[in-house]
Amino acid sequence: DHDGARDDLQREIVFMYPGNDEVRRVLRAEMKVMQRIIISSVTRDALIRLFKQQYQLGNCYSELTSTPSMTFGALVEAGNYWTDLFLNTRLRYVTYNTKYTEAAPFASEVVTCKDIQGQY
Repeated sequence: DHDGARDDLQREIVFMYPGNDEVRRVLRAEMKVMQRIIISSVTRDALIRLFKQQYQLGNCYSELTSTPSMTFGALVEAGNYWTDLFLNTRLRYVTYNTKYTEAAPFASEVVTCKDIQGQY
């Protein structure tokens, strides 16, 4: 629907989280940022800002979906699920990782959902 997030991902997000609007908004926002990373021709500083924004949204997703009994590995696996769905072609994978290499090294601070509420 030309909103910056792939329709197939939006359907999967609704399927996985039908009753949690906040998680759906965070995941849609993260997918939009990842799309901007792939299609944008921007400076290194702008790429770093996009990657930091993506990581912050990923931290928020983990905060919203984790449970006290989840292991770190399970949290990583949940995040990887969405990344794998997003990077579903070799071209998307290579482009994303090339841009990551261009932006690296950089540090992203861990934030809570409350810290970034206006981003989603």
